[in-house]
Amino acid sequence: MRIQTIFGAALAGVLMASTAQAQSAAGRIAAPPRLEAGIGAMGAAPTGEFGQQIDRAFGLGAFARYRIDAAGRFALRLDASWLNHGWDSKEVMLRSPLGGLQDVDLRSMNNLMFVQLGPEFSVPVGAVRPYVGASAGAAFFLTDVSGERGVRDVSLVTTVEQHDVVFAYGGRAGVRIPISGNARGIALDLGAEYQHSDEAEFLRKGDIVVDDAGTISLHPVRAEADLWIVRLGVSVPILGGKRSAESSN
Repeated sequence: MRIQTIFGAALAGVLMASTAQAQSAAGRIAAPPRLEAGIGAMGAAPTGEFGQQIDRAFGLGAFARYRIDAAGRFALRLDASWLNHGWDSKEVMLRSPLGGLQDVDLRSMNNLMFVQLGPEFSVPVGAVRPYVGASAGAAFFLTDVSGERGVRDVSLVTTVEQHDVVFAYGGRAGVRIPISGNARGIALDLGAEYQHSDEAEFLRKGDIVVDDAGTISLHPVRAEADLWIVRLGVSVPILGGKRSAESSN
């Protein structure tokens, strides 16, 4: 049901954008670039089961978009995004290789990463290009824990890793607004997306426990990950189109 909603919203967005385009004045515009790349900042609001475990997440996303047709209406898009949903740094007593317990600054970062591929549809409305799309791929849940402390010329190093990889899919909508004077140059990319992953095992802040004996134990939870994400970034043309296209096509 969720994936049907995503594709339904994508189709509705394309139809509305096409209607707006048909109402605009006819004319010729520069063909959009065949290949674009972009990067942006992301903020996420977890919902559902994931929202009961995580309050928020922030990170970065990068993408590459290859336009299939000359007019630039249909493209294949590859996305990679990183979101951090919690980090911690605390002084703990860990068992030393020399015997006894030693103070260590234990640092942890809880991360969620998506790598996905899927179609994207867009139409020009003047110089602006609204777009909708869907994608599928993998979600990576990763927590790195590290601590280091020198003791009598001996370095006490502690590293722990908790990870899981599951299937994920999502849908997005947004708009690209030229900021370099023409429709084929650098553009501001504003968008929102919904991401869903299968049930995965992950750690939250506070799920890493050190007992009185100086032993680290992990207490992961399991849940599906549902997030609403907003994105602010820029896209840059890599390969430009040579032909012009009718905006009324």
